[in-house]
Amino acid sequence: AAEQVDLEQMVRRVIRTMEILAEEKQIELSYQAEAGCVVLAAPDEIHQVIYNLVDNAIKYSRSGCFVQVELRRENGGAVLSVSDNGIGIPESDLDHIFERFYRVDKARSRSAGGTGLGLSIVRDFVEKRGGTVTAACRAGGGSVFTVRLPLAEGGAAV
Repeated sequence: AAEQVDLEQMVRRVIRTMEILAEEKQIELSYQAEAGCVVLAAPDEIHQVIYNLVDNAIKYSRSGCFVQVELRRENGGAVLSVSDNGIGIPESDLDHIFERFYRVDKARSRSAGGTGLGLSIVRDFVEKRGGTVTAACRAGGGSVFTVRLPLAEGGAAV
């Protein structure tokens, strides 16, 4: 069931969960979040979306890298971006990474674990709520994932 979810609180919760993992890998995990980014969604789905993106960014970054999470309001929507300066995604793979079981590098993902379902689940959840998710190469190396979701207007909980 959809309810109002405050993305800022959700981002903070995920960051708290992931801080230890980032610290162990010596990755600088930071976030900045604008208040008032409330969307209509299932809280556990939104948690999973943010968790998956941050987890991937940490998983595919080396020691000394950074992972930045940014949440802002833009054009009546909430925009969440997770960027890193990790190993990045080959240009040729960008169009496919949201497909079920697609893996950029079979050997690499085996060592990192995971099912290859993470990003397809992210896309399913986001699109179900009228949003979009995109992946791009980050200028300067690494990748950036951007989720856009419509804001819940004026507290109109359904």
